[in-house]
Order: sequence, then C-alpha cells, then structure tokens
Amino acid sequence: MPLSVCVAIGGGVWCVIYERSESLWAPWLSHALIDAAIMGVGYWMLWDKLT
Repeated sequence: MPLSVCVAIGGGVWCVIYERSESLWAPWLSHALIDAAIMGVGYWMLWDKLT
C-alpha cells in the first residue's frame, strides 16, 4: 500500500508538470531522471551485497 501511494503522488506531480509545461517533454524527462536514480540506487544496493 505505501508504494501505491508513492506512485499516485508521482503521477499527480507529473500531471501538474504536464499541465504547466503544456508539453510531454518535461514530465518525460522528469520520469527518466527518477527512473535512472532508482536504478542507480538498486545497482548500488546490489553491488554493496556482492562485495
């Protein structure tokens, strides 16, 4: 349930970004940066356990 709330909040933020920018580029870029950060943290957590 807590992760669902985070996803809903993120979706709301991206909706606001879209409404203000009137373009899909801004929310797309924001989403890509967040995804890269999440993958980086996951990689760091995995690498930390392997070494």
